[in-house]
Amino acid sequence: MKEEKVRIYDENGIYLNKKMDKKEAKIKNLYHKAIHLWIMIGDKILIQQRSELKKVFPNKWDLSVAGHISENDSSLETVIKELYEELNIKIDSNLIEYLYCLRRTGQNGKNMFFDTYLLRLPANYDLSQIKVEKSEVKAFKLVNKSYLDKVINNKDNSFASRQMECKMFIDYINGFKGKGGEDDRKIY
Repeated sequence: MKEEKVRIYDENGIYLNKKMDKKEAKIKNLYHKAIHLWIMIGDKILIQQRSELKKVFPNKWDLSVAGHISENDSSLETVIKELYEELNIKIDSNLIEYLYCLRRTGQNGKNMFFDTYLLRLPANYDLSQIKVEKSEVKAFKLVNKSYLDKVINNKDNSFASRQMECKMFIDYINGFKGKGGEDDRKIY
């Protein structure tokens, strides 16, 4: 299988007009991008349990949808693609709200930017429409904001280590709002 290529960015999120294999970008600890999508169904948050086959956070509970942005895809195209691949949900892109870009700086290939989005579905959304892709997702469930508070405070070891991501999302739904928009991507 051919290795997925990603675009490479500087520490400010500026594209460097360079592409490389995702694995190589991680080894060299170069900034590249991924998407995070949070799904709210009514006032509940959908989280997924990652498949035991995943290299990163196997069997851990995680945010709704995540994935690397391939070299020729936009971040919104990646959201649409990953949402369908992981949960079998097809949705009009106009229903997906851009929230912010989160920069994570670290070692071992963890220099990343996460374009973060929100999809709001009605409280009566038919959960039977969700069909998980077993190689990606083991299960899903709906949780309250208080569940993510436990994750933020490191009181839930069953969740992927995404305390910063959970805090930013909770701050957002509690009233903090970045500017957003395709051309005005504030980085936090």
